This record gives sequence, structure tokens and C-alpha cells, in this order.
Amino acid sequence: MSHSLNRRQFLHYGACSLAAYAVGAMGGIPWYFRRMAEAQTGGVEAVGTLRLAMEEAMMEMVDGVRIYHWAFRDPDGTLRIPGPVIFAVEGDTVRLEITNAFPSNHGAQHAFAIPGIVETDPIPLGQTISLSFQAPAAGTYLYLDPLNHPVNRAMGLHGVLVVMPRRGNTPYTNPPANVQALFDHLGTKNWRPGKGSGHFPGHPWDPRRQWIWVFGTADPGVHEMVRANHDLPGADFQAAYRASYFTINGRSGYFSSHGPDVQVHGNVGQPALVRIANAGMVRHSPHIHGNHVYLLAKNNTFGRTDVTGVPFWEDGNLPQNFQVYNNLHWIDTHSMQPGDRMDWLHPFILPPDVPKDADIDLANAALTLADRQARLHSDDLRVKAGKTWPALEEPYPHVYPMHCHNEPSQTIAGGNYPQGLVTHWEITGDIDMRWAVDVRGANRRQELETVPGLNGVIQVDRAEIRMRFNRILLEGAYSGGRDQVIEIFAGPDFTGPKIGEAVVQNDGTWSFRGRAPAAAVTRMVSLRAPLPATPPSGIAWRAATPHFEGELELYAREAPAVRLDPR
Repeated sequence: MSHSLNRRQFLHYGACSLAAYAVGAMGGIPWYFRRMAEAQTGGVEAVGTLRLAMEEAMMEMVDGVRIYHWAFRDPDGTLRIPGPVIFAVEGDTVRLEITNAFPSNHGAQHAFAIPGIVETDPIPLGQTISLSFQAPAAGTYLYLDPLNHPVNRAMGLHGVLVVMPRRGNTPYTNPPANVQALFDHLGTKNWRPGKGSGHFPGHPWDPRRQWIWVFGTADPGVHEMVRANHDLPGADFQAAYRASYFTINGRSGYFSSHGPDVQVHGNVGQPALVRIANAGMVRHSPHIHGNHVYLLAKNNTFGRTDVTGVPFWEDGNLPQNFQVYNNLHWIDTHSMQPGDRMDWLHPFILPPDVPKDADIDLANAALTLADRQARLHSDDLRVKAGKTWPALEEPYPHVYPMHCHNEPSQTIAGGNYPQGLVTHWEITGDIDMRWAVDVRGANRRQELETVPGLNGVIQVDRAEIRMRFNRILLEGAYSGGRDQVIEIFAGPDFTGPKIGEAVVQNDGTWSFRGRAPAAAVTRMVSLRAPLPATPPSGIAWRAATPHFEGELELYAREAPAVRLDPR
């Protein structure tokens, strides 16, 4: 049965970034979600109950072809494929309301599930069900419509649940020893003398620096079969399915390569977490150039079958367990079956074949900063310096591709390359190097010399409140340099009164003890490390902005919503 769709049900390709909602009794958006609202996603909104509706949609692909889909409509009224990312903190109660908003002549049944966590009964047409569950162990999960596998999921009814730990400097609660050691080593080459391996320059992981990649596929012909027969059997769907469109977060080609929620970016020494979920119909092997990544976790089902001997991805019994590995693998590609999820740690190390100023001989090194910048664009200066090798450091950004080793997925519609599942990642500057606006008249960008501490990450290792005496205890570390002042405020998002200050010690640690009655109300505090009052001569600090078309966001230096554990 076929019927028309109105404009409100038309999903324009590339029009939306990945959206996200923080669900649970948080009293404010935790600090690791805030910068994602400004940079990686279309927004992170804190809600007590997340309301989603399942509807029909026409999705315009990168080549202008419109394909029939099913989609989630978020509380803002936007149809999204994939659905919005749901963020929660481990142990919090997550409340959802799911509405079956398909038209009255829709013949398929629909439900909602997070495999291994929660699953609803079929939702009658036009009705809404409410469900709640406790956020599981920290990790990456798929939510989806599990009925008539794999039809409902593959038609667009899927999304990602991200669960964060309550405390710690890794993405997991009680991680294996090697994962903890890896995250303890991040950045220690520069900011924690005598600590760690010295392998990782820059800074520790900032939990705001995480990206989500949801892989999807589409077959226009089979989607039309579903449009004509909403309850097309899953076996017939799979037999006829030949994927010809391949997407990341619902986009491909130019749009996936330049979307800030897809394109991983940062300076040297700003490690990032990439959460990947394969919600489509084909195996993928995402491959990254320029750096290797650490495979931290996966659902641990690769090559395994269930008790019937049928592979998990074929019979709808999608993988449930999410394993954090102790035996870490350093990889540049890894295979994923439909339904798989995995987490990568991207270290943001300068590739070894990139020439650095430190490798240049004295004749080249004697050049001034202005000459070095000009030489990047002038062969004449290279000749005048008397050397053509070693080369100077390449100008930023350094751009490297990410594509899938399942080669057809790099295309769309049977060969349009490279308009498929492709993107790139960027090294946007050296450690702590910033772009700033030249305020001397031309409003042009000027690259600064290294300014320590501009990307400093505040770590909170201990946050307690003794309710009887309204006294708080805070301990942590900061990677932006010794003698930096950490300002402490009551409540989330710097809305409450200033409680006091802590000073970073020579070993990078800081601590604070004191009375804070104002913090007892929300049981939350906010911390920030202010920028130097006076920037370099002639330069104005640039406001923190999303990275797009060459701009760089000023990460870290603040923790807007740290929970206090009652004692």
C-alpha cells in the first residue's frame, strides 16, 4: 500500500547534525556533554523523560535521490536517521516515551529495544508507551526497533545509547588494568614528569572529546518494496537487499566528510574517543590513515554464532555483551558485522613521517617565524636558505582520510566515488597552538607560537561532600601547567557563587577543602581554569567556536558540572 508523504515528513539530506539528549536525574548537563552541544553534535539537551515518535520519512541522499525510510522524530520535531544519541550516567534511571505515529494504514508492528537491557511489547498504532530502566555499565549500545528483523532497524529505526561512568579518567567504570594504564599515560610526556610512558604528548583525554559514527545502508528498490508492503518478511527483505547507499550518521560523501559531528579533529596531544555502531546491512571495516587507534571495547561477537549455529547478525539475536579489552590492539582497521559496536581511542600523535622543525639543520632553523611561515608557501625561500631537505613542518591542518575497506561502500548508486561511507580527520595544530584573530586591521588568521596550557584538561579524581558540615573535598590534576589557578563554583554551569580556588602544584595535581553550603543544594560544583588575562601583543583571544572551515574550538579548561558524592 502506497500513499503520499507531506513536506513535514521529508528529511533533507545533510540538513541536520547528529542530535543528542542527556537523560536521567542529572540536575544539569554533565560537563563532558557541554562542548558536544557546541561542536560535535547539533545539541545536547538535558531532559527528565525523552519522547520519541516513529514515523515515515523520505530521505534525500547525496545525489538527490529520495528514498522511503522510517525515522525517529525527536522532541524538537526533527526527523532523524539515525535517532538522537541518548546519553546517560551509569546507574541513573532513564525514562523514555515512544509513540507509534505511523499512519492508520500502516501494516507493520513496531517496538523499542536496547538488546540485553530493555525491550517493549509491540506499540499499537497511535499509542505511546512509557518505559524506564537503569543505565547499564558504561559503554556504547544500539537502540532499535527489534521486530521483523532486520527490516525495522534497517529502514531507519535505530540510534545509539552512550553510558558514561560516574567518575574516573576513562570511558568505563573499573576498566581493565591495561585500559587504565593507557589513559593514565595520555599526555604524561609533557605535563606529569616521571609519570607514564612518555609516548603520548599533550594532554589526557577530555571526556567531551568523543565522536559517534553510526553506519547505515539503503537499497532504494527494497525500500520501495517495504513501502508497498509494510510487513514484508525479514527473510524476503534480506534475500532481495543489495545496498547501494552507505552512510555515516545518515550522510555520506561531502556531507559526512565535512560534518563536525563526523569529522574527528583536534591538536596534537588531544586524544579522542570514537564510538562506532553498525546499524546497516553489510559488514564494514573502517580504516583510518595517519594514526593507529586503540581498540578499547567491542561487543565480542566477531565470528561467533548462537546456540542454533546461525550468526548473530542474521537471526535478529543481536550482540548484547559489551566487552572492554585488557589485551589492547593497536590497529588501523577492524571488521564489524551488522549490529556490532566498538570504541576506538584516537591518540592524536603526529605521524612519524611528518617533518618537524626539531629535525631541521641550523641553516633552516635559523629562519624567523615569519620566514618559516612564508617558506611554507615559497620555493624561493627554500633555495635562499641553502637547503631543500629536510623539509619544514607541514602547515596545519593535516588531513587524513577514513574509509571502509569494504570497497563498494566508498561509493553510492553503483559507482559514484567517493560519495559513500567516507570522511576525514584533521590535526588542526601543534600542542596548544591556537589560531587567533589579528586585531591590527586585516582580520586575518595568524598562527601563534606554542602557548602552554591553552588546552589544559581538568581531571577530577575525588569529589565528596560531607552533608552534616557542608564541607567539600576535591582532588584532581590539570595538564595546563603548574601555578594555574582553578576556580570553583557551586552548582552546574558556573551559575552559583564562587566557593574558592585551588592552585596546580609542580606535579600537576590540585586539591581543595572547605565549607560550601551553596553546593549542598545541587550537590554539584563547576571548575574552570581562566585564560591568561593578557594575550600575546597584538592578538585577541578567539572565542570558543565549533571547528568548521578551519576554526578551532578552545577545549577543556573547565568542568561545568561535577557531581559530589555524599559522605
